[in-house]
Amino acid sequence: MGRLRKLQEAQGKLHEQMEAILVAAETEDNGAMSDERLEEYDKLQEQYNKQATAIEREKQHEDRREKLATVEPRKTTPDPVRSNDIHVGKDRLADDPSGGYGDHCGFGAFAADVKEAARNPAPERLRKWDTAIQSAAGDGMTSTVGSEGGYLIPVQFGALIDRIALEAAVVRPRATKIPMSSQRVNFPCVDDTSHSTTVFGGVRAYFRSEEALLTESKPAFSEVELSIHKLTGLAYVSGEMLDWSPVSIDAWLPQKLAQAIAWKEDHMFINGNGGSGEPVGLLNSTCILSIAKEKGQVAATIVFENILKMDSRIWDGSGRGSIVWIANRTCKKQLSQLHLVIGAAGIPVFLPAGGAVGQPSETLYGYPILWTEHAQALGTVGDLLLCNLAEYLVGDASSKTRSDRTIALKFDYDQTAYRVITYTGGVMSWRSAFTPQHGDTLSPILSLATRS
Repeated sequence: MGRLRKLQEAQGKLHEQMEAILVAAETEDNGAMSDERLEEYDKLQEQYNKQATAIEREKQHEDRREKLATVEPRKTTPDPVRSNDIHVGKDRLADDPSGGYGDHCGFGAFAADVKEAARNPAPERLRKWDTAIQSAAGDGMTSTVGSEGGYLIPVQFGALIDRIALEAAVVRPRATKIPMSSQRVNFPCVDDTSHSTTVFGGVRAYFRSEEALLTESKPAFSEVELSIHKLTGLAYVSGEMLDWSPVSIDAWLPQKLAQAIAWKEDHMFINGNGGSGEPVGLLNSTCILSIAKEKGQVAATIVFENILKMDSRIWDGSGRGSIVWIANRTCKKQLSQLHLVIGAAGIPVFLPAGGAVGQPSETLYGYPILWTEHAQALGTVGDLLLCNLAEYLVGDASSKTRSDRTIALKFDYDQTAYRVITYTGGVMSWRSAFTPQHGDTLSPILSLATRS
C-alpha cells in the first residue's frame, strides 16, 4: 500500500471519529456539544489538519515523480455536443428546504456524503446543500471587510475594540427575579385593586351590636402568568480572524454576544408588547398610569408640575428604595431647566446649589435617574418613566443559558460558529392601577402623556 493511500485512510478514520462525536451530540444532547466532546473534537481536528498537510505534500511529490518519469499523452478533442442531446430539467433541490436530505434520506445519507467528501470530491447533493446553508446562514465575520472584523487585524488598533461599551442593564438588577424550572409559571394573587369599599378584593369589617347577625365577606383572587422566551445570538468568524486578530476572538465574541442579548432583554423589559415571544414591558403593562400634560404646555417639554404629579401617584408600598426614574438622554436639558414658579420669577429645582458650575444631580425627589437609550425620545410616551421596579417580575432561567462554539457547520469554508442561547421573560405583578379609599389612583409605573 502506497504512502498516499495510508495517509488518506488515516485521515478518513479521524473524520469518522469526528463524525461520531457530532452524531452523538445530535442524538444525546440536541446538537449541543459538551466541553469534553468539544475538546476531543478539537484535538481530532488538529490531527486531521496535519494529515491533510501530509497528504497534499505527498500528492505534490507523486506529481513531480510522474512528470519526470513519463510524458503526458496528448488528449483528443471530444466530439461536439449536439443540441438535441441536451435536456434541461427542474432542479428539485431548489424546492427542498432540507437540500435533498429530507424524510426519505435523513441524517444517515448526509453523514455518508460527508464521509465521501473527506476522501474524494464532495457529492453534488452535499455541495448544493452547503450552498443553501451558506446562503441561509449569511456571511460570517471576515478579515477582508473592515466592519466585519478586518479592523481588528492591525495590532496598533487592538486597544480600541472595547472603547464603545453597551450601557448597563436597567430593569433586571432591580426587578424581582423568579427562578424558572418550566417555561410558564402562574402566580395566584389577591385581586386588591380598590379600597373604595373593601380591602383584599372584597373583605370588609363591620361594627355589630351584641347578639346581632354577623355579615360575611371574602377576598377575591386572580393570577399573574410569567412566561420565558428564547433569546439567541449567532455569529460566524473566519479562520483568518481567529489566527491573526490581536484580540482573542475566541474569548471576546461570546462575551459580546452575551452583552448584546442583555441589551435586547433590557429593551424588551421596557418596550416589549408581549407578542411574538416577547416579554410584556413596562410601557405596555395594564397597570401603567399616564400623567396628562399641563394646560398650555409647550410641545416636547417637561415642566416641574409634571414631576410633582408623577411623584404623587407612584405606589411606594414596597419601599422607596426600588423606585427609579427611567429617562432618555434627550430629557436631560429639560430636567436641567426645571424651576418652581414664584410670581414672575422661578427657582431652579434640579441644578446643584452652586448652579451650573457644580456637579449635576443624578436623582430627582430622591429617586435615582437611570439614563437609557431604550426610553423613548423627548415629547413622546416613554421619554420619562417613574417605576417601582420591585413590582416587575423577571423569569430567571440562568441555569439554561449556554454558549457554544463549533467548526462543523461551515467547516469547508474555514468558519467557526459561535452562539449564545438564554431564556428570559418579564411581566408586571399588577393587573391594574390601585384606587385608594380617598385620593387619586396609584400605580408602580407612571409615564407622561404625549406633549406635541
